Amino acid sequence: MNYIISNFITNYAKDMKHCDRSFLDHLINTYNILKKLNQKEDVCLAGLFHSVYGTEEFKIKNMLLPTRAEIQNIIGIYSESLVYSFSIQKNKDEEFLKNFNENCLQKDIDLFFISYANLKEMKNTIDKKLLNEVFVSKELESLNFIINEYEEKIFLYNNNFLNNNINLFF
Repeated sequence: MNYIISNFITNYAKDMKHCDRSFLDHLINTYNILKKLNQKEDVCLAGLFHSVYGTEEFKIKNMLLPTRAEIQNIIGIYSESLVYSFSIQKNKDEEFLKNFNENCLQKDIDLFFISYANLKEMKNTIDKKLLNEVFVSKELESLNFIINEYEEKIFLYNNNFLNNNINLFF
């Protein structure tokens, strides 16, 4: 990641809160999850910026939002188009996650991975907060179910991709 990207996202998100913690931490952790899933850099960058315009669930208050042109200049047109699609989509889990299959368009596949990484990052945070608690919240149970369901889809998608492209490796 280059200096311009890290400088912008740090200055933009460092003082904002997301689920009682740093918005910047959430964005960086989402980026790192996408990296671990071996996603292309443009998808990882979209994950890093995925909520900079705000979302249906995460409203950005008292702040001048960056323009689409600003974000395009920083992370590229395709990455920004993923960020914009993510930010304006209502019912993200339903649209990006549940309708996913290997026949989706590339943009839909990329949005699936961004949505998955976002949920996974929030689940990891909830897990850490609940570590010392006796009971597990319904929210965590629900997130665990969603994460497990989509990890299976990711596994199947990756296996199909490898099987269909095996000749690329020989």
